[in-house]
Order: sequence, then structure tokens, then C-alpha cells
Amino acid sequence: MDKKFAVGVQVYLKSGGPDMTITKYPYSEDGSSDKSKAECSWFDENSNFHVHVFPIVALEFV
Repeated sequence: MDKKFAVGVQVYLKSGGPDMTITKYPYSEDGSSDKSKAECSWFDENSNFHVHVFPIVALEFV
């Protein structure tokens, strides 16, 4: 089965780091549908919550 970027899918950065969940895809700041970016959220080792937008070319599926 081919995985696809979608809300709720778990990913991580190709360069390493924690598992993250896609919380907005396609990402948009101005109402357009930008399929080149995804908003991801995760908890760090201290249980701090983070949200950041990443280019999808930098993401791998868990």
C-alpha cells in the first residue's frame, strides 16, 4: 500500500528527530492549497508540545 500525506499520518524528518503527526495538509497561510508543505506536531522528550511547518520533501513516513 502506498502511503500518502494526509492529516493524522505519522512522519519524521529525513535528517532525524522525533515522530510527528501531520496536523494540516495541504498547508496554507492564505487560503491556497500548497501541497509542498505540511504542518506537523509532536511532543519532545520533556513532554513539551511543538507545531511547525515543514516542506514535504524533508519528511519520511514512519
